[in-house]
Amino acid sequence: MTTYAYRPPLTQVAVEERIVDISDAMETVVEELAKFSDEAAEAEVDYKVGYASAILAAGMQPGAGRGGKMTEGDKDATATVEVEHLLRSRLIAEARHEVSIEKLRTMRARISALQSLSANLRHMT
Repeated sequence: MTTYAYRPPLTQVAVEERIVDISDAMETVVEELAKFSDEAAEAEVDYKVGYASAILAAGMQPGAGRGGKMTEGDKDATATVEVEHLLRSRLIAEARHEVSIEKLRTMRARISALQSLSANLRHMT
């Protein structure tokens, strides 16, 4: 059974303070999002350039495919292995970006709920 700590009822002032606090925190998250967006874009470029270079290099190697040439699948696999670190960096950067977006959505939802609560409290007083 889950127990909850007692919380005193919210007042209009307390609700407004929470809205201001969340709004302030959102500014920080927006700044983080801008940074993570830049990092994700740079990681994407690094990965694509590295992957393309690895594909081209793989095409120059003798392979096990028909006629001693590498198949497209062989080239793709070789390139992926070659740029594994870039792929990992790209995926991590994308994840940070997505987490920041989700944080903002959650904060917006909290503010919306608090605004509704604030409107209800106004009608009660």
